[in-house]
Amino acid sequence: MKRSLLLAASVIGATAAVLFLAGLIPHGPDITRQRVETDFAAVWPNQYALLHRLRGTPSPRGIRAQVSCDKGGPHVADSGPGRNWVCYVYAARGQTASNRIRYELIVRSEACYTATDPALIENPFVNDRHTGASVGNPLYQFDGCFDVYDNRTATTS
Repeated sequence: MKRSLLLAASVIGATAAVLFLAGLIPHGPDITRQRVETDFAAVWPNQYALLHRLRGTPSPRGIRAQVSCDKGGPHVADSGPGRNWVCYVYAARGQTASNRIRYELIVRSEACYTATDPALIENPFVNDRHTGASVGNPLYQFDGCFDVYDNRTATTS
């Protein structure tokens, strides 16, 4: 009796593992273009405001970011984790839009990302006006995590 229960539990466990690995059982949050864009558009203005605080300059009020993201070009679905996400930010104040800023994103399966502006790689530091210290430019590289419980899509494989 014990042996048959142990065998049955082993078979069930092995079957569940195979189905999980095959993607037939949900195992992670949906990573979608809309989720990445929505979170990036909320996080970027905060990084912009932080840069102004570090420089000791007033942060412009009403800055909003319009964001357009793509994963891997026109022939790749804009979903899922990967190192090949690119987002363009258009910062706007009122009706005036700025130049386009390109960010490269590494989006991880746990719904978090690291964004890097490759144009700032030569000088990724700024001087903190209050302390005089050289600190990382908050617009050069930052992390974010997006909401997977936002009803934009279901949680699937």
